[in-house]
Amino acid sequence: MTKFDAKPLSTPNLAPMIGVLLAVFTVVATGSVGLDKALALDIPGCHLMAPGAPTPRTIQITFQRDGQAYVGASRAASAAAAVAVAVREARTHGLDGVVLRADPDVRYDVVATAAGRLDDAGIKVSLISEDLY
Repeated sequence: MTKFDAKPLSTPNLAPMIGVLLAVFTVVATGSVGLDKALALDIPGCHLMAPGAPTPRTIQITFQRDGQAYVGASRAASAAAAVAVAVREARTHGLDGVVLRADPDVRYDVVATAAGRLDDAGIKVSLISEDLY
């Protein structure tokens, strides 16, 4: 029996048509979800300071990996004490906010608790993120 004597296959081989089927599926899928309509997205822009604009006055709280907390260059008794000092200083001197900086090994809950307390006090919080490798 030669290859020309064989009977036709009972099911066609669709492997060569996979690309065509994917193209048809893509056209049908994009047409059915309405991608022909524009969607307006409101994306907040970057607010850069104008040259010569005054730099915001802030105070920095630093949390170190050994558990020490600093307000500026002064060591605080604890993280809660550092937050209390920063709130008092920000209100007394009319500062624009508090910057939090933590070593990579500091537990997240220390930073989150400090940020929450500052936010509860109505103080703007900024975070410094440093990737040191």
